[in-house]
Amino acid sequence: MEDQGFNSSPQSSMEQEGKRSADLAKNEASRTGDQVEETAEQMRDQSAESAQSWRELVQSKVQPIVNHPYVRKSSEILNSGATQMKPLVGRTTETISSKFQPVVGKATETLQLGRDTAKKIYNKEEGYEPSKVAPYFAGSLGVLLLCMLLAGWSASDGRSKYNVDVSKIFADKVKLTNGRHIAYVEHGASREEAKINVLFVHGLLSSRLLGLQGVNENLLRKYSVRLVSYDRPGIGQSDPHLKRTLNSSSEDMADFADALGMGDKFWVFAHSGGAAYAWAALHYIPNRLAGVAMLGPLMNPYAKNTTTEESKGMWAGLGPMKPTFQYARHFPAFVPGKLKNNVKKVNKYMKNTKKRVNAKDRDLLETDAFGEAWERAIRESVRSGDLKPHAQDIILQARDWGFKLSDIGSKPKKSFFKRILFFLGSSNLPGFFGPIHIFHGTEDKIVPLVMSEYVKRVLPQVELHKLEGEGHYSWYFNCDHCHRELFKTLFGEVAGLEELDNSVKPEHNAEKEPEKIENYEVPAENVKPEEKVKAEENEKPAAELESPQREAERLDLFKEAGKIAPEDEQVGLSQEGKVQDEL
Repeated sequence: MEDQGFNSSPQSSMEQEGKRSADLAKNEASRTGDQVEETAEQMRDQSAESAQSWRELVQSKVQPIVNHPYVRKSSEILNSGATQMKPLVGRTTETISSKFQPVVGKATETLQLGRDTAKKIYNKEEGYEPSKVAPYFAGSLGVLLLCMLLAGWSASDGRSKYNVDVSKIFADKVKLTNGRHIAYVEHGASREEAKINVLFVHGLLSSRLLGLQGVNENLLRKYSVRLVSYDRPGIGQSDPHLKRTLNSSSEDMADFADALGMGDKFWVFAHSGGAAYAWAALHYIPNRLAGVAMLGPLMNPYAKNTTTEESKGMWAGLGPMKPTFQYARHFPAFVPGKLKNNVKKVNKYMKNTKKRVNAKDRDLLETDAFGEAWERAIRESVRSGDLKPHAQDIILQARDWGFKLSDIGSKPKKSFFKRILFFLGSSNLPGFFGPIHIFHGTEDKIVPLVMSEYVKRVLPQVELHKLEGEGHYSWYFNCDHCHRELFKTLFGEVAGLEELDNSVKPEHNAEKEPEKIENYEVPAENVKPEEKVKAEENEKPAAELESPQREAERLDLFKEAGKIAPEDEQVGLSQEGKVQDEL
């Protein structure tokens, strides 16, 4: 009994204790597994509920948008477009494959031939002949060198045949009231003798050095004209103005004229892109202007009051300048990059310009007289290498000017207060009532004529002079009779212009007389009989051709001297020489 009730063996006691522990652990693990499975089940249920609620929320928010008529219509259009484009894409793919397949095949064949040839050369296999491979190798090397030369030529600015160097040019400058300096050059009458003062505003990518190129100094003095051309801020040798506007440019113009002592009123000449500053002066400082003359003026193609035909003509006439104006209007920060090639590669810019212009302009640009002056003016304008001043010019040209052309020349308002101010002399009323002349070539390929025709439509008081067959440069530069016509139109006639004829150099478009070659004898077989007789008469001494008259004069001389004239004559002496010899 005792043996069955109690086992005193330590080993059996430990086994029983181990079994009890294992049973407890097994029961605990079973309970834990059930809890984990229950927890996972709860999490799955919660996730499903969250997903369902999220789905319901999305459907409640998105479904109205999807079911909106506009969205449905857009989906239908996109689906129909995709359906229509699928055949087109297929045909395009087939066309490209059919066109490029032979090229790809030929390229593959050429590469394979090159590999085979290289393998033969490397292994010195039979059939390899260096004499047959050498021409191909030399030709390939020549093509490679040619491409390198062309790449270097296109990337470099190069030098023109004039070898223009502006580094040693030092401009006269005047200090404005705001402390900035403006560079200028003047021609014609002196400050004391001038009766007409003219400020010349240069065009885009130009400088004071061009001015009214080729104008006769004596012509300016005959009209008592003092012609002053200046560099806009940051261009040439003028100080920059980072916040330049059309208004500030007009103030600079008035301040500059005062510093040079140009009087209460002065004229403004403007060429091409300088016209915007002339219009600004007409609006902001009309009381300082005596008159304005614009030569091939560039207008704002974004002007609001242009007709559809005028707008199309303007954009079509701008040609390669169209993208630059579009960037200036919408993305002004990119304008310096657009102008980089023109500023850094002057020769390339000049060559491209020559391709655009008409025949008369091209003839002028090819002459040494104007070609060198033109290049010097361009290189002077970019001597600092700063792109911002030139970008400013384009941006101010393309953006809203801040005024309308129709505001210029408007009549004062008839209110009592305005009239009092007007008579007291303190009125700032807009309006210019002096002469405005526009000269524009009908064959201008840089600035289209439609721009000036648009101005004439908006401002009927403007005198538009259409220059038949002329371009953007041909009538305004190095053309003496053009300058005379210009001054005659603006300032009337003056006496003594005929005195200038002997001092005028031949114009660029004048027909040259055939050069006379001395000591050249025409072959005898080519001389006609009547020409031979005439030539023999010309070879006779002057005494034989005019013997009666010369004989009478000889007798009078001897008679005055109290001598008797001998019967024979010495040929080859002048009359006075013979008388002195015989006396």
